[in-house]
Amino acid sequence: MANEINIRATLTLQKYSPALQGVGDLTITQTGTKCVSNVVNVGLGANSNIQIEGTTQMRYLFVKNLDSNAWNTSNFVRVTLDTGNSNVVAKLHAGEFCMIPVEPAAILYAKAWGVAADICYVAACV
Repeated sequence: MANEINIRATLTLQKYSPALQGVGDLTITQTGTKCVSNVVNVGLGANSNIQIEGTTQMRYLFVKNLDSNAWNTSNFVRVTLDTGNSNVVAKLHAGEFCMIPVEPAAILYAKAWGVAADICYVAACV
């Protein structure tokens, strides 16, 4: 089967005339079988591991902060490359999300700041 992974992203800024827009569309044939979708409660203490069980070959990762609180600058989830939170990949406030092409051997972590929050992640190997 071909084209099992489909990625589409659009960013439009309509404050300007003409509007500014970045668009990307990518279709990938998955040669492996590993993928996962999970909801994890990310706390304020230890980091939560974001991974595909049984492999370190994750290639694409989507993460969304499911917190429903009003947007607050002191409440967010950081996605990082280390447990020390010094290599930040994304900072997600309530409702925000990101799509990351991942270095295959990378292990990613999530940690909440302000309040604990649920995150949803979808990850795939190619």
